[in-house]
Amino acid sequence: SYAQKYFSSPAYLHINGHPALFIFPYNAVDQFIDWPKVRNELSTQITLIDKDPNPDDLAHDNAFDGFYAWVQATNGNWATDGKEWGEAYLNWFYSTMNSGPYQNKVTVGGVWPGFDDLLASSWGKNRYISRQNGRTYDKTMELAEKYNVPIVMIATWNDFEEGSDIEFGVEMIVDMESEPELLVRSSPFEVKWDRGKAVFQ
Repeated sequence: SYAQKYFSSPAYLHINGHPALFIFPYNAVDQFIDWPKVRNELSTQITLIDKDPNPDDLAHDNAFDGFYAWVQATNGNWATDGKEWGEAYLNWFYSTMNSGPYQNKVTVGGVWPGFDDLLASSWGKNRYISRQNGRTYDKTMELAEKYNVPIVMIATWNDFEEGSDIEFGVEMIVDMESEPELLVRSSPFEVKWDRGKAVFQ
């Protein structure tokens, strides 16, 4: 099984002495999942981490050992200029995790360089957080440090189609069929043009 193959690996992330399982919830299916049953079906004890606490549904949250923050604009209020980077959301997340029933749960802070799903044509909603020449990354990291978060998750390593990547060391070539400016709005790379292609370095 997945648990037997990966959870026992010394390379697998362990939190509080147990393999960590992060859940990215999907509303269409999450409501039908019995998390205590999932735990019982596994062959090993785990640290179960969900996205964002919900103080209005403690019955749900009690099934989890902790929560993580994820890249987003506060209250879904994405700004067209990209300057809404989630500051109030992160303050809410950390304050919530430091209070009431969440104080003894695992807090996984969120740090991101920016976000831009304009290129994700099948599901993108033109949501945009500007990188602000590295300041968005710095500000999200500064908040994690302010709240003394024990664990930080950087979103993300290589989600180029979401404009949240930090993998700068790999050259990326993107075909430029039309509107090339759309492909470089959130790029952290130096852009060079070569016969209708943008070469990101």
